[in-house]
Amino acid sequence: MAGSGKTTFVQRLASHISATGKTGYLLNLDPAVAKVPYNSNVDIRDTIHYKNVMKEYSLGPNGAILTSLNLFATRFDQVIDLCTKPRDPPLDFVVADTPGQIEIFTWSASGAIITEAFATVLPTAVVFVVDTPRCTAPQTFMSNMLQACSILYKTRLPMLLAFNKVDVARHDFAVEWMQDFEIFHEALASDTTYAASLSRSMSLVLEKFYENLKAVGVSAITGEGMDDFMAAVAECRKEYEAGYLPELNRRKAVHAETEQRRREEELKRLREDLKGGSTGSRFVPVSATPENQQSPIDVARRENAALKQSINKTEASVKKLSGKLSDAGVEVPPLSTATVGSTRTNGSNGGATAAKTSNPEPQDPEDFWSPVKHVPDGVAFQYRWHIFKSIRSAIDANEGGLDKFSQGYKYYGINRGEHEGKKGLWYREWAPGAKAVALIGEYNGWKAGPEHWATRNDFGVWQLFLPDNEDGTPAIAHRTKIKTRLETAYGEWVERIPAWIKWATQEWNEIQYNGVHYQPLEAGAPGVYEENKAYTFKYPRPDRPRDLRIYECHVGMSSKDPKVNSYLEFKEEVLPRIRSLGYNAIQIMAIQEHAYYGSFGYHVTNFFGVSSRSGTPDELKAMIDEAHRLGLVVLMDIVHSHASKNTQDGINMFDGTDGMYFHGGGRGFHWMWDSRCFNYGNWETMRFLLSNSRWWMDEYKFDGYRFDGVTSMMYHHHGLQVAFTGNYDEYFGMATDVDAVVYLMLVNNTLHDLFPTAITIGEDVSGMPTFCRPWQEGGVGFDYRLNMAIADKWIEGYAESHDQALVGDKTIAFWLMDKDMYERMSLSGPSSGAVDRGIALHKMIRLITMCLGGESYLNFMGNEFGHPEWIDFPRDDTYDTSTGAFVPGNGGSLDKCRRRWDLADDPSLRYKFMAAFDRAMNHLDKAYGFVAAEHQWVSRKDEGDKVIVVERGDLIFVFNFHPVSSFTDYKIVLSSDEEVFGGYTNVSKKYDAEIHTEEGNYDNRPHSMKVYAPSRTVVVYAPADTTDAKADSKPEGIPGLGVKGVGPYFAV
Repeated sequence: MAGSGKTTFVQRLASHISATGKTGYLLNLDPAVAKVPYNSNVDIRDTIHYKNVMKEYSLGPNGAILTSLNLFATRFDQVIDLCTKPRDPPLDFVVADTPGQIEIFTWSASGAIITEAFATVLPTAVVFVVDTPRCTAPQTFMSNMLQACSILYKTRLPMLLAFNKVDVARHDFAVEWMQDFEIFHEALASDTTYAASLSRSMSLVLEKFYENLKAVGVSAITGEGMDDFMAAVAECRKEYEAGYLPELNRRKAVHAETEQRRREEELKRLREDLKGGSTGSRFVPVSATPENQQSPIDVARRENAALKQSINKTEASVKKLSGKLSDAGVEVPPLSTATVGSTRTNGSNGGATAAKTSNPEPQDPEDFWSPVKHVPDGVAFQYRWHIFKSIRSAIDANEGGLDKFSQGYKYYGINRGEHEGKKGLWYREWAPGAKAVALIGEYNGWKAGPEHWATRNDFGVWQLFLPDNEDGTPAIAHRTKIKTRLETAYGEWVERIPAWIKWATQEWNEIQYNGVHYQPLEAGAPGVYEENKAYTFKYPRPDRPRDLRIYECHVGMSSKDPKVNSYLEFKEEVLPRIRSLGYNAIQIMAIQEHAYYGSFGYHVTNFFGVSSRSGTPDELKAMIDEAHRLGLVVLMDIVHSHASKNTQDGINMFDGTDGMYFHGGGRGFHWMWDSRCFNYGNWETMRFLLSNSRWWMDEYKFDGYRFDGVTSMMYHHHGLQVAFTGNYDEYFGMATDVDAVVYLMLVNNTLHDLFPTAITIGEDVSGMPTFCRPWQEGGVGFDYRLNMAIADKWIEGYAESHDQALVGDKTIAFWLMDKDMYERMSLSGPSSGAVDRGIALHKMIRLITMCLGGESYLNFMGNEFGHPEWIDFPRDDTYDTSTGAFVPGNGGSLDKCRRRWDLADDPSLRYKFMAAFDRAMNHLDKAYGFVAAEHQWVSRKDEGDKVIVVERGDLIFVFNFHPVSSFTDYKIVLSSDEEVFGGYTNVSKKYDAEIHTEEGNYDNRPHSMKVYAPSRTVVVYAPADTTDAKADSKPEGIPGLGVKGVGPYFAV
């Protein structure tokens, strides 16, 4: 069943089969699944492209799945041949993972073909995977059982119910309801609806049906129940051999007898026709399979043919009508799919960081672009807008507006204040499920006295006031370790780190983190870092650039040595390098505290705390201030999409309850990320997250955020195992988590109102419409969409980020050059074909990405010079929670968790060529501003010649070789074939020659020019009369770049 964890269960089953020494053969028959987490032997997606089927037949998602199965089923005999092929050792199991939509597979012709094909040659059983947590409601349970009944009725095969996710909810209740209908009736006793009455009646009808079912509880995540499942499968085989097989043999015998009789009758008619001679005689065709007796495979073929015929007729009719209207003088707009405005921001964007908000200034609401005017069902959009307005109104009425509501960090946690005329520290915590709360730590010997217990108000907020000492010093000194001690509703005593803690540290000999009260008493001089003094910012935020050239970085792994780098070392050693390379923004990962270093910072434990591995809060401030001095925009990779499931050093089960900040039950757990999911509709969750987004901007002067995992936030299915096609029902329907989308609208509203230059980037792979429209228009409000779904296809998006360099994958440079990077990168020795080709393509890939990847550009730290190998954080041996497979660690090594700057800096190595080219292309954009230019035209993309010619802004990019232009005369401003980039200078700016254009249409452009473009080379041309530098600018002298300084667009 869809959403039951079926595919993950198949992954677990495959692992279990392998672990028990058996052999299995895996088939994926779901054409719409995005990723298959197991190694399938046969995959329908290798044969049929689901999205092409949608396009070709003009179908929706379900129709495309059905048609894909129909097409695949017409050749399913080949799959059966593969499954029954003799092997050594022989196969023990064949596992077919079918689409979860029961009505599509079970009741379709193709489903019957596949099921009967298996059952005819192999002992076959049907496994119906049930989502146990969703069945705890009696009526939902009955719905599942009716679906199971329909499958059993249709297939007549042995059937096994696998109640999945028993690690979240036990399945004992389901077994009881199946065995005793009176217990089921008791569960429905309080429900007097018609549906409940129907469920009671159906339970009596299904009593006999339950006798033919086997039920086991399993967990695809932990592996619980797999032995019981395999034992049940063995019983199903016996049932097949005792019940289904004899009936199958009987049907085969009847079919053979009928076929023999049909042949004899045909032969008899043929003889009679021959005896009658030609006069008045004719052959009468006899249908071997009348329509009411057609085989499933014939039905599938007939359905496909009828569908094509219907589409052709429709298109012909429309074309004919359009012709008549045109003849009558009526203007007919061209046919297209549903139009969404006139901007690229409202669909799946082709770039990495693209789709800027166009005009956030208030306008007449009637002038706004709005999906209500375009979406077939605008009700869902209106509902979202209504919820947003309701919450905004409630915040304004009850909290004094977003300004005050988003400053929760000034009220919660530990803050300076007064009580009854005395100065001191207030500690406040929202913990509605707690019975008692105390603040303990080094300041009271980790023992709570009478004065250390908090009191609770009517809203579940606990508060405690600690007056200053007699000498005026705070009761809790700066850098004192603290924790919160709570009594849960169940009488259990637990210790937690305060949810609003500003810093948390881990001692070298301890596993758990401790909260640390961080509040220096004395401020330092502006722009000067002094230990144990509060850092005072000196430099203002830089102006918001027209486009972003983002350097994505991780402070901890930024050292060339195998160690965890510090904020101060990054400030001194890495920031100048970034500025020199021509980037104008840095995007810093792993700033929020995370107990597990290997999570790359995405399993956050302390949302307001600075990651202590790299230093103190004031050291981070000093680093950011220096970045601002260098003119760099500083973006933070913020995680609001989920949280670490840690309890002792995180916020999970803070007060002993499953919910609190998160959804309770199964909805509150992210099965793939093994983390907790926020309840964005909860008032205090909104306060917590909105305050968190403001905290980092207010306290640390960040200039904006890249919001991680936004797709996971916006949909109940988290975007997993879902293929987004652009159908509006996918975005404005029941699958969308409206509370989460409204929260994103609120956070963008907050940030852009309070910080006018703030930049917000959302990581979305779904193509959510209105994602980059202002919140005033009902949009989500982001400035840019980071589309990570296309990162692996560099030609469509940005070349690579940290995701493409994690364990199990390689950087683009390593893919291109592989082992030759270890042996052939020295200039003192011979190169190799792989290295020459790799360096050439590496330069081209990065420039075409910058040119076509969107309205901004992103590079991960070190990839600019082709950093070899992969990223591997220190880790110990462990077991995969989803498969149970053993995963070897690396002995806690930091060897591959660093950046080898020495490779790029070594003049005797070829890495310097890639670094120099990266620097040149950044400064090319700095001079000409082509990344943000509105003019973009791909005038040639020749698969035969491998030529791509692109116009972006005033520049022409020629990749590989060939002519094109659009202005008058041109000159070379950048060539990847320059000597400084490791090229051969066949095409070089040093020749300082103008290329003249000729009139005449070529590639649909008004002018053309002839250029020399050697293989694996990109050359960039600019108009010959372009002013390369303003008079008042300072020449920068970038090697290999044909501009002298700041160009005609902008200065940053």
